[in-house]
Amino acid sequence: MIVRFWGTRGSIPTPGHATSIFGGNTTCVEIEAGEELLIFDAGSGLRELGSSLNKRFRNKSIRASLFISHTHWDHIQGFPFFEPAFRPGNHFDIYGGLSNTGKTLDQLFEGQMDLDYFPVSLSQMAATLTFNNLDGIPLTLGEATITYCYLNHPTNTLGYRIEHQGKVIVFATDHEPPSEIVHPVTCHVNTISNDFKKLFYGTEILIADSQYTEKEYPKCRGWGHSSIAHALAYAVEAKVKKLVLFHHDPTHTDDIVTKMEVATQERAIIMGDTGIECMAAREGMELEL
Repeated sequence: MIVRFWGTRGSIPTPGHATSIFGGNTTCVEIEAGEELLIFDAGSGLRELGSSLNKRFRNKSIRASLFISHTHWDHIQGFPFFEPAFRPGNHFDIYGGLSNTGKTLDQLFEGQMDLDYFPVSLSQMAATLTFNNLDGIPLTLGEATITYCYLNHPTNTLGYRIEHQGKVIVFATDHEPPSEIVHPVTCHVNTISNDFKKLFYGTEILIADSQYTEKEYPKCRGWGHSSIAHALAYAVEAKVKKLVLFHHDPTHTDDIVTKMEVATQERAIIMGDTGIECMAAREGMELEL
């Protein structure tokens, strides 16, 4: 599998010199699993991914699966600017979880592109778009298997586990440790602690929410995000091989994220023989399993 990071930031895009190393686009990760093209979240980084796909595929049609963690704006705001979705012949299967409001996934995407907010409607996108509300059953796409569970966030949010040829990657953004607070958004509350631990276990690459420093977290408790210490604790307990710090705070400059990366690496060493490699996600970074 190949993992490419197109958007690493959380909450709002933060372009500029101070974020040029780790990137300012909001969440979007591409995974190639054999012949399957998988996209996780549609933040502003999706626009750059779209440009890359057009160059790679040229005149060939594009078929991909887009998995949405949840529909807060920083996770869907790039979709109206996803140029491949405007090209006839392309096909995108879009997956997501339950809505707190009872709206279907296509209704939520349509709402973002309402005329009051955007000049082009969802129906004007010429590619074939199929929306699928996930119901707990694992998906098999080619040789890849995708399982998922609800994470701990103020709105229903899914984490995804991708398994392909014996290798595992987990995408788990926007998650707060249930030991700190439990967000009572759905019936998944009673099982969330065990579910996310199973999701993370034994993965080669864990892409994990780590928005805050340890010092910042107490004043942000209840906002639905983790600190770097929380992320490392998840990785140690789940016997993860590589931890990728993700969903960088919009107020964090490259200097701050670098310090967070180093602090996590140093903590992993102090904790003993964990064998975990720690790094912060960088826009444009590519990892291969």
